[in-house]
Amino acid sequence: MLYLALGSLDFLTLTTFIDDREPLFVLTAAFAVEDEEQRFRAELFKQRIQFANYFVILLLLVPRIRTLLSFVLKERTLLLLVLVLLAGSFVSDYPDKVVTNVIHLCFGLLAAFLFISSVRSASTLIRDVGFVVLVPTALVLLSSLLVWASTGTQAVEYLLEGRRYGGLSGNPNSLGAVCILVWWAALCLLSGGHVRRSVRLMVWAALACAVLCVAMTGSSTASIVMAVLLALTVWQGTMQSLSRRVRQATTLVLLAIGTVTVPALALGLFGNDLATVATEGVGKDVTLTGRTEIWEVALAAIEHRPVLGWSYDSHQSVFDDPSYTVPYTQYHNGFLDTLVAGGAVLMLVLGVHVRAFLGRVRRVAATGALVYPLAFGLVVLGLHNLTEYSMLRPGNPVWELFVIASIAVHFLLPDRSPDRSPDRSPDRSIGPSTESGAPYRLRRKKRKAARSW
Repeated sequence: MLYLALGSLDFLTLTTFIDDREPLFVLTAAFAVEDEEQRFRAELFKQRIQFANYFVILLLLVPRIRTLLSFVLKERTLLLLVLVLLAGSFVSDYPDKVVTNVIHLCFGLLAAFLFISSVRSASTLIRDVGFVVLVPTALVLLSSLLVWASTGTQAVEYLLEGRRYGGLSGNPNSLGAVCILVWWAALCLLSGGHVRRSVRLMVWAALACAVLCVAMTGSSTASIVMAVLLALTVWQGTMQSLSRRVRQATTLVLLAIGTVTVPALALGLFGNDLATVATEGVGKDVTLTGRTEIWEVALAAIEHRPVLGWSYDSHQSVFDDPSYTVPYTQYHNGFLDTLVAGGAVLMLVLGVHVRAFLGRVRRVAATGALVYPLAFGLVVLGLHNLTEYSMLRPGNPVWELFVIASIAVHFLLPDRSPDRSPDRSPDRSIGPSTESGAPYRLRRKKRKAARSW
Protein backbone atom coordinates (compact mmCIF):
# COMPACT_ATOMS: atom_id res chain seq x y z
CA MET A 1 0.00 0.00 0.00
CA LEU A 2 2.79 2.40 0.90
CA TYR A 3 4.51 1.77 -2.45
CA LEU A 4 1.33 2.67 -4.34
CA ALA A 5 0.82 5.73 -2.15
CA LEU A 6 4.35 6.94 -2.87
CA GLY A 7 3.73 6.60 -6.60
CA SER A 8 0.41 8.46 -6.39
CA LEU A 9 1.68 11.49 -4.46
CA ASP A 10 3.83 14.39 -5.58
CA PHE A 11 6.06 15.44 -2.69
CA LEU A 12 6.80 18.82 -4.24
CA THR A 13 3.09 19.54 -4.13
CA LEU A 14 2.86 18.31 -0.55
CA THR A 15 5.56 20.72 0.57
CA THR A 16 4.16 23.77 -1.27
CA PHE A 17 0.37 23.62 -1.24
CA ILE A 18 0.11 24.66 2.43
CA ASP A 19 1.49 28.11 1.62
CA ASP A 20 0.07 28.43 -1.89
CA ARG A 21 -2.71 26.22 -3.23
CA GLU A 22 -3.05 27.95 -6.58
CA PRO A 23 -0.42 25.70 -8.25
CA LEU A 24 -2.82 22.80 -7.71
CA PHE A 25 -4.95 24.31 -10.48
CA VAL A 26 -2.97 24.47 -13.69
CA LEU A 27 -3.67 25.67 -17.21
CA THR A 28 -1.20 23.16 -18.59
CA ALA A 29 -0.38 19.60 -17.65
CA ALA A 30 2.83 20.61 -15.93
CA PHE A 31 3.44 21.66 -12.36
CA ALA A 32 6.59 23.74 -12.09
CA VAL A 33 8.19 25.24 -9.01
CA GLU A 34 11.08 27.60 -9.61
CA ASP A 35 12.38 27.33 -6.04
CA GLU A 36 15.19 24.79 -6.39
CA GLU A 37 15.71 24.66 -2.64
CA GLN A 38 12.07 23.66 -2.17
CA ARG A 39 12.44 21.04 -4.87
CA PHE A 40 15.53 19.62 -3.18
CA ARG A 41 13.78 19.41 0.20
CA ALA A 42 10.80 17.64 -1.35
CA GLU A 43 13.03 15.12 -3.11
CA LEU A 44 15.00 14.49 0.09
CA PHE A 45 11.76 13.93 2.02
CA LYS A 46 10.57 11.42 -0.57
CA GLN A 47 13.90 9.57 -0.60
CA ARG A 48 13.80 9.13 3.16
CA ILE A 49 10.34 7.59 3.03
CA GLN A 50 11.39 5.38 0.09
CA PHE A 51 14.46 4.18 1.97
CA ALA A 52 12.36 3.24 4.99
CA ASN A 53 9.85 1.47 2.74
CA TYR A 54 12.57 -0.47 0.92
CA PHE A 55 14.21 -1.45 4.22
CA VAL A 56 10.92 -2.90 5.50
CA ILE A 57 10.43 -4.79 2.22
CA LEU A 58 13.86 -6.38 2.54
CA LEU A 59 13.21 -7.40 6.14
CA LEU A 60 9.90 -9.02 5.26
CA LEU A 61 11.49 -10.87 2.34
CA VAL A 62 14.08 -12.64 4.50
CA PRO A 63 11.79 -15.55 5.52
CA ARG A 64 10.56 -15.84 1.92
CA ILE A 65 13.94 -16.09 0.17
CA ARG A 66 13.37 -19.64 -1.09
CA THR A 67 9.91 -18.73 -2.34
CA LEU A 68 11.33 -15.65 -4.06
CA LEU A 69 14.10 -17.62 -5.78
CA SER A 70 11.59 -20.19 -7.00
CA PHE A 71 9.40 -17.40 -8.34
CA VAL A 72 12.29 -15.66 -10.14
CA LEU A 73 13.38 -18.90 -11.80
CA LYS A 74 9.87 -19.51 -13.12
CA GLU A 75 9.10 -15.89 -14.02
CA ARG A 76 12.10 -15.58 -16.33
CA THR A 77 10.60 -12.86 -18.50
CA LEU A 78 10.62 -10.39 -15.62
CA LEU A 79 14.23 -11.30 -14.85
CA LEU A 80 15.13 -10.81 -18.50
CA LEU A 81 13.45 -7.38 -18.48
CA VAL A 82 15.60 -6.30 -15.55
CA LEU A 83 18.78 -7.57 -17.23
CA VAL A 84 17.99 -5.77 -20.50
CA LEU A 85 17.34 -2.54 -18.61
CA LEU A 86 20.62 -2.89 -16.71
CA ALA A 87 22.48 -3.50 -19.97
CA GLY A 88 21.45 0.01 -20.99
CA SER A 89 23.99 1.40 -18.52
CA PHE A 90 26.74 0.52 -21.04
CA VAL A 91 25.32 2.90 -23.65
CA SER A 92 24.11 5.61 -21.26
CA ASP A 93 25.87 8.83 -20.37
CA TYR A 94 24.32 8.44 -16.91
CA PRO A 95 24.87 4.79 -15.86
CA ASP A 96 24.23 5.62 -12.21
CA LYS A 97 20.74 6.84 -13.16
CA VAL A 98 20.07 3.58 -15.01
CA VAL A 99 21.04 1.54 -11.96
CA THR A 100 18.90 3.75 -9.70
CA ASN A 101 15.86 3.36 -11.94
CA VAL A 102 16.32 -0.42 -12.08
CA ILE A 103 16.53 -0.55 -8.27
CA HIS A 104 13.26 1.40 -7.96
CA LEU A 105 11.63 -0.88 -10.54
CA CYS A 106 12.84 -4.02 -8.74
CA PHE A 107 11.49 -2.86 -5.41
CA GLY A 108 8.11 -2.39 -7.08
CA LEU A 109 8.31 -6.03 -8.19
CA LEU A 110 9.38 -7.14 -4.72
CA ALA A 111 6.59 -5.20 -3.03
CA ALA A 112 3.98 -6.84 -5.28
CA PHE A 113 5.54 -10.27 -4.76
CA LEU A 114 5.59 -9.79 -0.99
CA PHE A 115 1.89 -8.99 -0.89
CA ILE A 116 0.72 -11.72 -3.29
CA SER A 117 2.83 -14.42 -1.64
CA SER A 118 1.27 -13.58 1.73
CA VAL A 119 -2.29 -14.26 0.53
CA ARG A 120 -3.33 -17.66 1.83
CA SER A 121 -6.40 -18.43 -0.25
CA ALA A 122 -6.91 -18.25 -4.00
CA SER A 123 -10.63 -17.66 -3.51
CA THR A 124 -9.89 -14.31 -1.83
CA LEU A 125 -6.94 -13.24 -3.97
CA ILE A 126 -8.90 -10.95 -6.31
CA ARG A 127 -10.66 -9.34 -3.35
CA ASP A 128 -7.40 -8.80 -1.48
CA VAL A 129 -5.75 -7.29 -4.55
CA GLY A 130 -8.72 -4.97 -4.98
CA PHE A 131 -8.42 -3.77 -1.38
CA VAL A 132 -4.67 -3.25 -1.48
CA VAL A 133 -5.03 -1.10 -4.60
CA LEU A 134 -8.16 0.75 -3.50
CA VAL A 135 -7.15 1.89 -0.01
CA PRO A 136 -4.06 4.03 -0.77
CA THR A 137 -5.34 5.43 -4.06
CA ALA A 138 -8.79 6.28 -2.68
CA LEU A 139 -7.13 8.09 0.25
CA VAL A 140 -5.16 10.19 -2.24
CA LEU A 141 -8.37 11.12 -4.09
CA LEU A 142 -10.24 11.87 -0.86
CA SER A 143 -7.38 14.03 0.42
CA SER A 144 -7.24 15.87 -2.90
CA LEU A 145 -10.97 16.55 -2.71
CA LEU A 146 -10.62 17.88 0.84
CA VAL A 147 -7.81 20.19 -0.26
CA TRP A 148 -9.96 21.36 -3.16
CA ALA A 149 -12.92 22.04 -0.86
CA SER A 150 -10.69 23.95 1.58
CA THR A 151 -9.97 26.61 -1.06
CA GLY A 152 -13.63 27.67 -0.96
CA THR A 153 -15.24 29.55 -3.83
CA GLN A 154 -11.83 30.17 -5.40
CA ALA A 155 -11.66 26.49 -6.32
CA VAL A 156 -14.84 26.74 -8.38
CA GLU A 157 -13.59 29.90 -10.06
CA TYR A 158 -10.39 28.17 -11.10
CA LEU A 159 -12.32 25.31 -12.67
CA LEU A 160 -14.65 27.72 -14.49
CA GLU A 161 -11.58 29.45 -15.90
CA GLY A 162 -10.63 26.18 -17.55
CA ARG A 163 -7.89 25.20 -15.14
CA ARG A 164 -7.26 21.52 -14.53
CA TYR A 165 -6.94 20.16 -11.02
CA GLY A 166 -3.83 18.15 -10.14
CA GLY A 167 -4.60 17.54 -6.48
CA LEU A 168 -1.95 15.95 -4.30
CA SER A 169 -0.59 14.11 -7.34
CA GLY A 170 0.66 17.48 -8.57
CA ASN A 171 -0.28 16.90 -12.19
CA PRO A 172 -3.79 16.51 -13.67
CA ASN A 173 -2.68 13.53 -15.76
CA SER A 174 -1.08 11.90 -12.71
CA LEU A 175 -4.25 12.38 -10.68
CA GLY A 176 -6.16 10.90 -13.61
CA ALA A 177 -3.99 7.77 -13.36
CA VAL A 178 -4.90 7.49 -9.67
CA CYS A 179 -8.58 7.75 -10.64
CA ILE A 180 -8.07 4.82 -13.02
CA LEU A 181 -6.65 2.65 -10.24
CA VAL A 182 -9.50 3.52 -7.88
CA TRP A 183 -12.00 2.73 -10.63
CA TRP A 184 -10.33 -0.59 -11.44
CA ALA A 185 -10.12 -1.66 -7.80
CA ALA A 186 -13.74 -0.68 -7.08
CA LEU A 187 -15.06 -2.60 -10.10
CA CYS A 188 -12.88 -5.53 -9.07
CA LEU A 189 -14.51 -5.65 -5.63
CA LEU A 190 -18.03 -5.13 -6.96
CA SER A 191 -17.58 -7.99 -9.43
CA GLY A 192 -17.59 -10.42 -6.53
CA GLY A 193 -20.35 -11.07 -4.07
CA HIS A 194 -18.50 -11.68 -0.82
CA VAL A 195 -18.00 -8.19 0.60
CA ARG A 196 -19.97 -6.75 3.47
CA ARG A 197 -22.58 -4.09 2.92
CA SER A 198 -20.48 -1.47 4.71
CA VAL A 199 -17.59 -2.27 2.40
CA ARG A 200 -19.81 -1.96 -0.66
CA LEU A 201 -20.88 1.49 0.48
CA MET A 202 -17.21 2.45 0.77
CA VAL A 203 -16.55 1.11 -2.72
CA TRP A 204 -19.43 3.10 -4.20
CA ALA A 205 -18.14 6.21 -2.45
CA ALA A 206 -14.71 5.59 -3.99
CA LEU A 207 -16.32 5.32 -7.43
CA ALA A 208 -18.04 8.67 -6.89
CA CYS A 209 -14.73 10.27 -5.84
CA ALA A 210 -13.04 8.88 -8.96
CA VAL A 211 -15.73 10.32 -11.24
CA LEU A 212 -15.57 13.74 -9.58
CA CYS A 213 -11.79 13.89 -9.60
CA VAL A 214 -11.40 12.77 -13.20
CA ALA A 215 -13.86 15.45 -14.26
CA MET A 216 -11.76 18.11 -12.50
CA THR A 217 -8.51 16.83 -14.00
CA GLY A 218 -9.83 17.13 -17.54
CA SER A 219 -7.86 13.99 -18.43
CA SER A 220 -9.40 12.47 -21.55
CA THR A 221 -7.07 9.47 -21.27
CA ALA A 222 -8.32 8.62 -17.78
CA SER A 223 -11.95 9.13 -18.81
CA ILE A 224 -11.61 6.80 -21.80
CA VAL A 225 -9.81 4.09 -19.80
CA MET A 226 -12.46 4.21 -17.07
CA ALA A 227 -15.27 3.98 -19.64
CA VAL A 228 -13.61 0.98 -21.30
CA LEU A 229 -13.13 -0.75 -17.93
CA LEU A 230 -16.79 -0.28 -17.08
CA ALA A 231 -17.89 -1.63 -20.46
CA LEU A 232 -15.57 -4.64 -20.19
CA THR A 233 -16.74 -5.42 -16.65
CA VAL A 234 -20.40 -5.32 -17.66
CA TRP A 235 -19.63 -7.36 -20.76
CA GLN A 236 -17.74 -10.03 -18.85
CA GLY A 237 -20.42 -10.27 -16.18
CA THR A 238 -23.09 -10.70 -18.85
CA MET A 239 -21.12 -13.30 -20.78
CA GLN A 240 -20.57 -15.42 -17.68
CA SER A 241 -24.32 -15.81 -17.27
CA LEU A 242 -24.68 -17.26 -20.78
CA SER A 243 -24.03 -20.77 -22.01
CA ARG A 244 -20.82 -21.54 -23.87
CA ARG A 245 -22.45 -21.76 -27.30
CA VAL A 246 -24.35 -18.53 -26.81
CA ARG A 247 -21.15 -16.80 -25.70
CA GLN A 248 -19.29 -17.98 -28.77
CA ALA A 249 -22.07 -16.91 -31.14
CA THR A 250 -22.41 -13.52 -29.46
CA THR A 251 -18.67 -12.94 -29.60
CA LEU A 252 -18.50 -13.77 -33.30
CA VAL A 253 -21.39 -11.43 -34.11
CA LEU A 254 -19.91 -8.54 -32.15
CA LEU A 255 -16.47 -9.09 -33.68
CA ALA A 256 -18.02 -8.94 -37.13
CA ILE A 257 -19.82 -5.71 -36.25
CA GLY A 258 -16.73 -4.19 -34.69
CA THR A 259 -14.28 -5.10 -37.44
CA VAL A 260 -16.44 -4.50 -40.48
CA THR A 261 -19.62 -2.51 -39.88
CA VAL A 262 -18.40 0.17 -37.49
CA PRO A 263 -15.25 1.19 -39.43
CA ALA A 264 -17.13 1.17 -42.74
CA LEU A 265 -19.94 3.29 -41.30
CA ALA A 266 -17.50 5.70 -39.67
CA LEU A 267 -15.54 6.21 -42.87
CA GLY A 268 -18.73 6.66 -44.83
CA LEU A 269 -20.09 9.30 -42.46
CA PHE A 270 -16.94 11.27 -41.72
CA GLY A 271 -14.43 10.42 -44.42
CA ASN A 272 -11.22 12.38 -43.93
CA ASP A 273 -12.69 14.20 -40.93
CA LEU A 274 -12.80 11.03 -38.82
CA ALA A 275 -9.69 11.95 -36.81
CA THR A 276 -11.05 15.42 -36.15
CA VAL A 277 -14.42 14.08 -34.97
CA ALA A 278 -12.75 11.48 -32.72
CA THR A 279 -10.39 13.92 -31.03
CA GLU A 280 -12.93 16.72 -30.64
CA GLY A 281 -15.32 14.19 -29.11
CA VAL A 282 -13.02 13.93 -26.10
CA GLY A 283 -12.27 17.62 -25.92
CA LYS A 284 -8.93 17.55 -27.77
CA ASP A 285 -7.59 18.92 -31.02
CA VAL A 286 -6.34 16.73 -33.83
CA THR A 287 -2.77 16.97 -32.47
CA LEU A 288 -3.91 15.68 -29.04
CA THR A 289 -2.76 18.95 -27.42
CA GLY A 290 0.58 18.87 -29.19
CA ARG A 291 1.38 15.21 -28.53
CA THR A 292 1.71 14.28 -32.20
CA GLU A 293 4.50 16.83 -32.60
CA ILE A 294 6.33 15.30 -29.64
CA TRP A 295 5.85 11.84 -31.12
CA GLU A 296 7.64 12.94 -34.29
CA VAL A 297 10.67 13.86 -32.17
CA ALA A 298 10.49 10.47 -30.44
CA LEU A 299 10.33 8.64 -33.77
CA ALA A 300 13.43 10.49 -34.93
CA ALA A 301 15.27 9.45 -31.75
CA ILE A 302 14.17 5.84 -32.24
CA GLU A 303 15.36 5.87 -35.83
CA HIS A 304 18.78 7.04 -34.64
CA ARG A 305 19.14 4.14 -32.15
CA PRO A 306 16.56 1.50 -33.10
CA VAL A 307 18.06 -1.63 -31.51
CA LEU A 308 19.24 -0.79 -27.97
CA GLY A 309 17.77 2.69 -27.60
CA TRP A 310 19.20 5.49 -25.50
CA SER A 311 19.13 3.63 -22.15
CA TYR A 312 16.91 3.55 -19.08
CA ASP A 313 18.13 6.83 -17.58
CA SER A 314 14.89 8.85 -17.51
CA HIS A 315 15.68 10.13 -21.02
CA GLN A 316 18.66 12.14 -19.81
CA SER A 317 20.96 10.78 -22.54
CA VAL A 318 18.54 11.44 -25.38
CA PHE A 319 17.67 14.90 -24.09
CA ASP A 320 21.34 15.85 -24.14
CA ASP A 321 20.98 15.94 -27.90
CA PRO A 322 19.06 19.14 -28.80
CA SER A 323 17.53 17.41 -31.81
CA TYR A 324 15.46 15.12 -29.58
CA THR A 325 14.70 17.37 -26.62
CA VAL A 326 11.07 18.19 -25.77
CA PRO A 327 9.72 20.57 -23.08
CA TYR A 328 8.63 17.62 -20.93
CA THR A 329 10.26 14.71 -19.14
CA GLN A 330 8.66 12.22 -21.54
CA TYR A 331 7.24 11.82 -25.06
CA HIS A 332 3.69 11.20 -23.80
CA ASN A 333 3.43 7.75 -25.36
CA GLY A 334 4.59 4.77 -23.36
CA PHE A 335 5.31 2.66 -26.43
CA LEU A 336 7.52 5.35 -27.94
CA ASP A 337 9.14 6.14 -24.60
CA THR A 338 9.96 2.45 -24.14
CA LEU A 339 11.46 2.23 -27.62
CA VAL A 340 13.54 5.32 -26.92
CA ALA A 341 14.74 3.84 -23.62
CA GLY A 342 15.53 0.30 -24.77
CA GLY A 343 14.91 0.03 -28.48
CA ALA A 344 13.47 -3.00 -30.23
CA VAL A 345 15.20 -5.41 -27.83
CA LEU A 346 13.39 -4.04 -24.76
CA MET A 347 10.04 -3.92 -26.55
CA LEU A 348 10.51 -7.52 -27.74
CA VAL A 349 11.21 -8.77 -24.20
CA LEU A 350 8.20 -6.86 -22.88
CA GLY A 351 6.08 -8.42 -25.62
CA VAL A 352 7.24 -11.90 -24.58
CA HIS A 353 6.21 -11.15 -21.00
CA VAL A 354 2.78 -9.91 -22.12
CA ARG A 355 2.29 -13.04 -24.22
CA ALA A 356 3.19 -15.23 -21.24
CA PHE A 357 0.79 -13.22 -19.07
CA LEU A 358 -2.10 -13.76 -21.49
CA GLY A 359 -1.34 -17.47 -21.72
CA ARG A 360 -1.49 -17.77 -17.95
CA VAL A 361 -4.74 -15.83 -17.83
CA ARG A 362 -6.28 -18.40 -20.18
CA ARG A 363 -4.98 -21.30 -18.08
CA VAL A 364 -6.38 -19.83 -14.86
CA ALA A 365 -9.71 -19.02 -16.53
CA ALA A 366 -9.96 -22.65 -17.66
CA THR A 367 -10.10 -23.71 -14.00
CA GLY A 368 -13.25 -21.64 -13.49
CA ALA A 369 -11.55 -19.02 -11.32
CA LEU A 370 -12.43 -15.37 -11.75
CA VAL A 371 -9.38 -13.81 -13.40
CA TYR A 372 -10.64 -11.15 -15.83
CA PRO A 373 -10.09 -8.21 -13.42
CA LEU A 374 -6.38 -9.09 -13.47
CA ALA A 375 -6.44 -9.33 -17.26
CA PHE A 376 -7.91 -5.83 -17.35
CA GLY A 377 -4.66 -4.62 -15.78
CA LEU A 378 -3.08 -5.13 -19.21
CA VAL A 379 -5.95 -3.18 -20.83
CA VAL A 380 -5.29 -0.29 -18.46
CA LEU A 381 -1.57 -0.33 -19.26
CA GLY A 382 -2.11 -0.47 -23.01
CA LEU A 383 -4.71 2.30 -23.22
CA HIS A 384 -2.96 4.60 -20.74
CA ASN A 385 0.31 4.44 -22.68
CA LEU A 386 -1.28 5.64 -25.89
CA THR A 387 -1.05 9.22 -24.62
CA GLU A 388 0.92 8.93 -21.34
CA TYR A 389 4.10 7.23 -20.18
CA SER A 390 3.70 4.59 -17.46
CA MET A 391 5.13 1.46 -19.08
CA LEU A 392 8.23 0.25 -17.19
CA ARG A 393 8.28 3.57 -15.35
CA PRO A 394 9.63 3.22 -11.80
CA GLY A 395 7.07 3.96 -9.10
CA ASN A 396 4.26 4.66 -11.55
CA PRO A 397 0.96 3.32 -10.12
CA VAL A 398 -0.37 2.17 -13.52
CA TRP A 399 2.75 0.07 -14.12
CA GLU A 400 2.57 -1.26 -10.56
CA LEU A 401 -1.03 -2.36 -11.20
CA PHE A 402 0.13 -4.46 -14.14
CA VAL A 403 2.98 -5.88 -12.03
CA ILE A 404 0.52 -6.89 -9.32
CA ALA A 405 -1.76 -8.49 -11.93
CA SER A 406 1.15 -10.39 -13.53
CA ILE A 407 2.38 -11.83 -10.24
CA ALA A 408 -1.14 -12.64 -9.05
CA VAL A 409 -1.88 -14.62 -12.21
CA HIS A 410 1.40 -16.50 -11.76
CA PHE A 411 0.36 -17.58 -8.28
CA LEU A 412 -3.09 -18.65 -9.47
CA LEU A 413 -1.77 -21.09 -12.07
CA PRO A 414 -3.27 -24.59 -11.67
CA ASP A 415 -0.77 -27.22 -10.55
CA ARG A 416 0.03 -29.61 -13.39
CA SER A 417 2.46 -31.68 -11.34
CA PRO A 418 1.48 -35.41 -11.60
CA ASP A 419 2.60 -36.22 -8.06
CA ARG A 420 0.37 -33.69 -6.31
CA SER A 421 -3.04 -34.70 -5.07
CA PRO A 422 -5.87 -32.96 -6.93
CA ASP A 423 -7.79 -32.60 -3.67
CA ARG A 424 -5.13 -30.66 -1.83
CA SER A 425 -6.68 -27.80 0.12
CA PRO A 426 -6.28 -24.37 -1.49
CA ASP A 427 -6.54 -22.52 1.81
CA ARG A 428 -2.79 -22.47 2.30
CA SER A 429 -0.17 -19.99 1.14
CA ILE A 430 -0.32 -19.65 -2.61
CA GLY A 431 3.39 -19.08 -2.92
CA PRO A 432 5.16 -20.93 -5.73
CA SER A 433 5.95 -24.56 -5.05
CA THR A 434 9.53 -25.76 -5.09
CA GLU A 435 8.30 -28.88 -6.87
CA SER A 436 7.92 -29.12 -10.63
CA GLY A 437 4.89 -27.55 -12.22
CA ALA A 438 2.92 -24.40 -11.37
CA PRO A 439 2.28 -23.47 -7.76
CA TYR A 440 -1.41 -24.01 -7.18
CA ARG A 441 -4.48 -26.22 -7.94
CA LEU A 442 -8.05 -25.25 -7.16
CA ARG A 443 -10.24 -27.87 -5.53
CA ARG A 444 -13.00 -28.97 -7.88
CA LYS A 445 -15.71 -28.69 -5.31
CA LYS A 446 -14.80 -25.03 -4.69
CA ARG A 447 -14.62 -23.94 -8.30
CA LYS A 448 -18.18 -22.70 -8.25
CA ALA A 449 -17.40 -20.46 -5.28
CA ALA A 450 -14.21 -19.22 -6.94
CA ARG A 451 -16.13 -18.42 -10.11
CA SER A 452 -18.25 -15.92 -8.22
CA TRP A 453 -15.06 -13.96 -7.62
